[in-house]
Amino acid sequence: MALSIKSPEADRLARKLAAATHESITEAVTRALAERLERVERRDSATRRNALRQIRERVSALP
Repeated sequence: MALSIKSPEADRLARKLAAATHESITEAVTRALAERLERVERRDSATRRNALRQIRERVSALP
Protein backbone atom coordinates (compact mmCIF):
# COMPACT_ATOMS: atom_id res chain seq x y z
CA MET A 1 0.00 0.00 0.00
CA ALA A 2 1.32 3.44 -0.89
CA LEU A 3 1.72 6.40 1.41
CA SER A 4 1.56 9.79 -0.26
CA ILE A 5 3.38 12.56 1.57
CA LYS A 6 2.07 15.90 0.36
CA SER A 7 3.84 18.09 2.88
CA PRO A 8 7.17 19.50 1.68
CA GLU A 9 8.33 19.66 5.32
CA ALA A 10 7.48 15.99 5.93
CA ASP A 11 9.27 15.04 2.72
CA ARG A 12 12.33 17.07 3.72
CA LEU A 13 12.43 15.51 7.18
CA ALA A 14 11.98 11.98 5.82
CA ARG A 15 14.83 12.47 3.35
CA LYS A 16 17.08 14.03 5.99
CA LEU A 17 16.41 11.17 8.42
CA ALA A 18 17.00 8.56 5.72
CA ALA A 19 20.30 10.17 4.78
CA ALA A 20 21.42 10.45 8.40
CA THR A 21 20.58 6.81 9.18
CA HIS A 22 21.70 5.37 5.81
CA GLU A 23 18.25 3.82 5.37
CA SER A 24 15.77 4.05 2.56
CA ILE A 25 13.05 6.64 3.01
CA THR A 26 10.57 3.79 3.56
CA GLU A 27 12.74 2.24 6.29
CA ALA A 28 13.36 5.59 7.97
CA VAL A 29 9.68 6.56 7.96
CA THR A 30 8.56 3.11 9.13
CA ARG A 31 11.05 3.09 11.99
CA ALA A 32 10.21 6.67 12.98
CA LEU A 33 6.48 5.90 13.04
CA ALA A 34 7.02 2.72 15.06
CA GLU A 35 9.20 4.54 17.60
CA ARG A 36 6.70 7.39 17.94
CA LEU A 37 3.82 4.96 18.37
CA GLU A 38 5.77 3.12 21.07
CA ARG A 39 6.37 6.39 22.95
CA VAL A 40 2.70 7.38 22.71
CA GLU A 41 1.55 3.96 23.91
CA ARG A 42 4.03 4.07 26.81
CA ARG A 43 2.83 7.57 27.76
CA ASP A 44 -0.82 6.49 27.59
CA SER A 45 -0.03 3.45 29.72
CA ALA A 46 1.66 5.65 32.34
CA THR A 47 -1.35 7.99 32.34
CA ARG A 48 -3.69 5.04 32.89
CA ARG A 49 -1.53 3.67 35.72
CA ASN A 50 -1.54 7.08 37.39
CA ALA A 51 -5.33 7.38 37.08
CA LEU A 52 -5.80 3.89 38.54
CA ARG A 53 -3.43 4.72 41.41
CA GLN A 54 -5.46 7.82 42.22
CA ILE A 55 -8.69 5.82 42.15
CA ARG A 56 -7.17 3.18 44.47
CA GLU A 57 -6.08 5.89 46.89
CA ARG A 58 -9.57 7.44 46.96
CA VAL A 59 -11.26 4.07 47.37
CA SER A 60 -8.92 2.94 50.13
CA ALA A 61 -9.66 6.18 52.01
CA LEU A 62 -13.39 5.36 52.07
CA PRO A 63 -14.82 3.99 55.32
